[in-house]
Amino acid sequence: MPTVFLTEIHGIQEYLSAGGKLKDAVAASDLLDQLWSERFLGKVLQAANAEPDKAHVIRRAGGAFVALYPDAATAQRLKALWLLFVAQALPGVNCVADVASGDTLEDALSKGYRALQQQRNHPLPDLPGASPLTVLNQRTGHSAVRKDPSPPPGEEAELMDASMTVKRAHFKAMKSEDSALEEKFGSYKEVHWPRNMDEDFTAHGSDVAVIHADGNGLGVCLHQINIYGKTLQNEDKSCQLKREFSKILLEAGEAAARTATQRVLSKHIYNQIMPARPLVLGGDDLTIIVRADLAMEFTQTFCKTFEEASKKGLKQLRKDFPQLTNLPPTLTICAGVAFVKVNQPFSGSYKLAESLCDFAKKQGRAIVQGRVKKQGQVNIQDRDHEQHNLIPSAIAFHRPGASLFDEYDTILKRDMTVKIDGRPLRLSAGVYGINDA
Repeated sequence: MPTVFLTEIHGIQEYLSAGGKLKDAVAASDLLDQLWSERFLGKVLQAANAEPDKAHVIRRAGGAFVALYPDAATAQRLKALWLLFVAQALPGVNCVADVASGDTLEDALSKGYRALQQQRNHPLPDLPGASPLTVLNQRTGHSAVRKDPSPPPGEEAELMDASMTVKRAHFKAMKSEDSALEEKFGSYKEVHWPRNMDEDFTAHGSDVAVIHADGNGLGVCLHQINIYGKTLQNEDKSCQLKREFSKILLEAGEAAARTATQRVLSKHIYNQIMPARPLVLGGDDLTIIVRADLAMEFTQTFCKTFEEASKKGLKQLRKDFPQLTNLPPTLTICAGVAFVKVNQPFSGSYKLAESLCDFAKKQGRAIVQGRVKKQGQVNIQDRDHEQHNLIPSAIAFHRPGASLFDEYDTILKRDMTVKIDGRPLRLSAGVYGINDA
């Protein structure tokens, strides 16, 4: 009976934005990227005697690890050690894990993913717990465990919670050389990615853009893959199918990041500093801070390249599995771009970018479902998009006029809608497709 071990990190953006300071987000992004490396996961696998050569690894990146093990005891041992390790090494991260068995690999995976979904509603308690006498971190509301040992000159030492303590220590230990996350965007000798927004970005003005991009319709693709996997009746082949699809996502995201960096960012390197700060890159999931005047070109290049790279990967996947006919010819992606001041809190800026991305997705779904006429709001140039009911790749952007940020739906109703003769009119062109008109 197939037994799978599944684990994933959820609430990544909340972990990144906790505290509101960019240096905490930079450290958090590097820690999350290293979580699946040999330094972290590799050591846990070794300690649990559950190395990859003793299992079929289905996925290992993008915030998740999934593997098929020959016995339940090994998987259960790995689960116990992994949850203990994450709680100690990365306090504040929401990690869920499960071991599931089934008659087929697809049954086991289905049970495991349902269990992970349920566990999201039962988060583990934050430690140490807060009593009425406990002093709290003013940024996060969690129990303070120590004072900042090196506060800025003239400022009082900040009380830090356990998560912030780990992030600040990691930020100080980070070397000037590119991290593994930064290397995904390309290798540039003697060029560094900024870690201090006030110092590294203000040479070209005080405006930056927080970009968040997320793929469309991946759940439908995974559902089709699981259906086809059941027909294979071969665990090795089914694992290979799922592993190759995961690889397509990862390679498409990294190819898009490298291309956008090379075509846009590398042409504007100043004082050996790249005009952007990556925070998340995991397959179809991207979060990055870019110099404001480069943001739209970077985002469009990223989305276009993601489509092209995924199209190439899916074509090869269909060659390897000829009966897999229900997958779309390409994957699409939507992005939200929030233009903000460099000194504004990252947490609010990110939430606005995320809500803009969600707005672009909603408009795309409305087009697919026929509720919105294609009158220039989103251009669907490729016939494959219409034939396969694909949500089109699109971008939504906004520059807030207030210091307090809301989600874009609220901003749209409150600030971007007026009534003329009793009719509501929007002061915005809405969502923009990435293709040429």
